[in-house]
Amino acid sequence: MAKKKQTLEERKRDKRYQKAYGISIETYNKLLKSQKYRCAICNKPNLSTSQRFDIDHNHQTGHVRGLLCSYCNRSILRFFRDNKVIARGLVKYLSRALKEDKLWKEKVRW
Repeated sequence: MAKKKQTLEERKRDKRYQKAYGISIETYNKLLKSQKYRCAICNKPNLSTSQRFDIDHNHQTGHVRGLLCSYCNRSILRFFRDNKVIARGLVKYLSRALKEDKLWKEKVRW
């Protein structure tokens, strides 16, 4: 099956992704499909055709971790600064809080 020819916009985006993150637009689309077209953190679908998910990556190594909605990328991960200690601390804190908060336990269904 022949590949679909990229539009000018797609070629520009492909070039930008290659330069900034070392991935192609094809890799981006595969990652998006593997995430079922949802944010890797909050699981919200991206219903906008004009705004794409942000590419989350480690700023030191360049490793691409996943695709995130702009809220999760800019409001949540921004404060971690790629710091594993802070991320683990937050997970530990919220896990303990979830166990202790009976009212939240009753309302929230995972």
